[in-house]
Amino acid sequence: MSCLTTEQCRAYLAEARAALHAISTGKHRQTVQYGERRVTYTQANVADLRAYISQLEAQCGCGATGGASVRRPFGVIW
Repeated sequence: MSCLTTEQCRAYLAEARAALHAISTGKHRQTVQYGERRVTYTQANVADLRAYISQLEAQCGCGATGGASVRRPFGVIW
């Protein structure tokens, strides 16, 4: 992927996540556009869509939490 602005990255990520949601809730196909490239995803290639989302998350600097830091439990050892 080429270098994206933060706004572009977030827009592509939102579109890809919306497509995954639509496929997961019963839509048969969703088309996602990245620049001039268009890809149609279906249940058969949903793994490719998940990989694309992961790639965008890495490029945008956010993960499944949408950029929020993950708070982990801590414990004290006595």
